[in-house]
Amino acid sequence: MAPTNTILIEALSSENIEALREFSRPLSTFDKHTLSLHLRDAQKDLEVCETHIAKLIDQRAKLQRTIGRCQSLLAPVDDVPTEILASIFEFCCHENVVHPVVDSPALILSKVCHRWRQVSLSTPKIWSSFSIDFRRWYADDYRLPRIVKAFMDRSRSSPLSIELSDSYLVEHPSEARTLEVLANASSRWFDVRIIGFQRNTLWCKGHASRLARLRLDGSELPNNLFTTAPNLLSLDINYGDEDYIYPPFSQLKALTLRRCYSEKAIPALQTYSGVETLTLDNVGAYASSTISATVDSSSVKTLKVIAHVRGDVEFMYKHLRLPQLCSLSISVERYRDHNLDDWYKKTDIPTVRTFLQSSSTITSLHLEDLPASDTHIAHFLSFLPNLHTLYIRDLGRAIDDAGQRHILNRIITSGFLRRLSLSPDENTPIILPKLADLTLHARLLQFDAQALVDMVSARWNERAKGAGVDSLQSVEVALMGRGEQLKLPSELELLQHLRNEGLRVDVSVLIIMDPDPDDEYILSD
Repeated sequence: MAPTNTILIEALSSENIEALREFSRPLSTFDKHTLSLHLRDAQKDLEVCETHIAKLIDQRAKLQRTIGRCQSLLAPVDDVPTEILASIFEFCCHENVVHPVVDSPALILSKVCHRWRQVSLSTPKIWSSFSIDFRRWYADDYRLPRIVKAFMDRSRSSPLSIELSDSYLVEHPSEARTLEVLANASSRWFDVRIIGFQRNTLWCKGHASRLARLRLDGSELPNNLFTTAPNLLSLDINYGDEDYIYPPFSQLKALTLRRCYSEKAIPALQTYSGVETLTLDNVGAYASSTISATVDSSSVKTLKVIAHVRGDVEFMYKHLRLPQLCSLSISVERYRDHNLDDWYKKTDIPTVRTFLQSSSTITSLHLEDLPASDTHIAHFLSFLPNLHTLYIRDLGRAIDDAGQRHILNRIITSGFLRRLSLSPDENTPIILPKLADLTLHARLLQFDAQALVDMVSARWNERAKGAGVDSLQSVEVALMGRGEQLKLPSELELLQHLRNEGLRVDVSVLIIMDPDPDDEYILSD
């Protein structure tokens, strides 16, 4: 039997599986006993190996942690002074989104290492700016008030910049507790944006002594909210479908109105008569022609109009009288009314003249993507004798040539550039006699570079003085083109001698991606 056992043990220890086939017959009792003993010994040896392996794995993990700690201590970032590291943290944490799943930057930085946690906790500013969208949180999520309380504590006495989006839910205990935490710190509110809150759910009646900027998006403003905000300087209201009651913020210096018709905008403008910077975004639209009230304000110095339809621009002409206006900006959103080819042409010209003559102090004008012609913009400029700075971005006009669609200039044409010259013809008066800084963003295709050079040369130095107008100080021209259109006209090299004489000249090309996603909005002739 012994030889049989020896062969069996050798077969079990062999890597050759064929050796076991001889024992496929029924095993004897002694063979089974031999196998049991061998199995027990193998299991013991395996346990010993597993123990050694576990020790090696644990030793490897310890070595990896040691290596990581050494590398961390030797990392170059640890040589960065604490003050600079804190400044970097402030830059990274200007937008903290309090989210139920993803930690905000401030929370992430506080978990990196001991030093970073110390720096983050000793830098209140990184905890003083955050936003909360209650729609992302479950109504009974107890973590939200706790997280906001941590932000409040860690921001210490820093001014707070907060953005809140309502859940629109009737019952939201987590929201109520969070708002209570915020309300207790209302004396530190500095910049607040409120989105979607309704009159019956808005929470705060406290004293907002440091509040400087307030933006309301589709939220009603209760009578007793922010009534004690003596330092509120900027108010931004996005009406939506809401009607507002206007608290007497007589100290306001900047006002932005969004998405409202004339009948809503005029009372607001009359209420805040001390505003110096006024922004109208989609204000006016196609309001009733029966509204004839005007807003006379000698305090407005800067006016920015963002038009979505022609009526937004007409509101400015018809209802505003701003005798101290210095800076005017008119830009048109790309998704405006496409059917109106030339807004200026369809506007009541006497109304335009009345507005501009009442604002003859305008020294800076910014026109962006206006669907107006060159002649009408030149006519517009003729009412601005004190204009010092002019910026025009040409919307362009589309033409089809042999199945190819091309975009040419709509405003900055040869005729327009000649009109800006000092002697367009004997019977045409000079416009913009005080123009000093000119910026043109035009289409490169068929751009009349020679007309530009002639106009700039005529308005430079001695020639300008001889004509009784101010000399240009700077000219910036950016030509928008694609692929094969990216070569600058050779005529522009003639501006080099003016640069050598002291005129600030900057000529560049702006690349338009092909296909241009904006071209679908460009009006065809």
